[in-house]
Amino acid sequence: NKREIFKKIIKSDPKFLSTLSYDCLDIMKRLLSKNLSKRIKPSDIPKHSFFKDLDFEKIEKMNYTAPIIPN
Repeated sequence: NKREIFKKIIKSDPKFLSTLSYDCLDIMKRLLSKNLSKRIKPSDIPKHSFFKDLDFEKIEKMNYTAPIIPN
């Protein structure tokens, strides 16, 4: 039921796995925050520690080698 799903989104907080790393949990909470003052700004997303090993310039230029190449 779409109405029930909408109510749950508005009224309840998302639940996260306890096995997630601190950085993963932090970015997800900040992306999904209902409070706009706590929500991460788009310009701050690449600076977040979750993405510390990514070079966003390489991504934009599509100059990254995939870590896993399926057969």
